[in-house]
Amino acid sequence: QPRRAFDSALVGKRLEVLWKYTDKDTNQPHMIWSTGRVVRVADGLSDKRSKRARSVLPAGAVLWAWDADPEFDEAAGEQWLFLLPKKWNPKTHKQVYSWRYDPRELGAVEAPTADPRRRQCRRDTEQ
Repeated sequence: QPRRAFDSALVGKRLEVLWKYTDKDTNQPHMIWSTGRVVRVADGLSDKRSKRARSVLPAGAVLWAWDADPEFDEAAGEQWLFLLPKKWNPKTHKQVYSWRYDPRELGAVEAPTADPRRRQCRRDTEQ
């Protein structure tokens, strides 16, 4: 488990984040692991959520980007996240923004298999 604050060493690493998706037909929520890459770690001095934002993000917030996935009709995107140490690789998969390293960061050759439930779901962008 990570014990120190996030720093620039995390930039470029692939992480899986537990994201809430909603079934397009039934509106039933599903918690699904999504793979993305850390683009930036906030320094606490200059990083903001957007160019128009007034407040500076706290040090350790991560800008997490996911690739487009045409198979699941998902566009590429990115979002600032606050990944908490207590949500690191949980035993139960019930908390939004739980997180863990992508298996490729731990030596796996292939990306994790996409959860087939995504085909009928849309990603909830605001949690």
